[in-house]
Amino acid sequence: MNNKNKIPEWYEIYSQGTPEGEEEKKFFISLARNKKYKNWRSVSAISKETNISQERVEEIIFKYTKIGLIIQNISNTEFWGYYHNNLDSIPAEKDSVIIEERKKLLNKKTNPSP
Repeated sequence: MNNKNKIPEWYEIYSQGTPEGEEEKKFFISLARNKKYKNWRSVSAISKETNISQERVEEIIFKYTKIGLIIQNISNTEFWGYYHNNLDSIPAEKDSVIIEERKKLLNKKTNPSP
């Protein structure tokens, strides 16, 4: 992944110095920096820890999910994680059908059957 496509860190893009930004800062500290719960947190746990309403936590999740910074746990959809803490949990994207066909064709050309 080149720098153009790199997903930024939360502290590079949150609304620093605004009331909204202060809530987002609390949210990300709870989600991304909690040593006990490093990878996944529920909306209710984040809300309880930060004293931010569950509705507002969901709004923040939605805002940052759109850019890929927050991801949903595939095993338990009640849990959310910070992208950079969960790189190993993100499933690899499947190649498109065209790419798969090209790979098969290339394989046939490089490894002809006897």
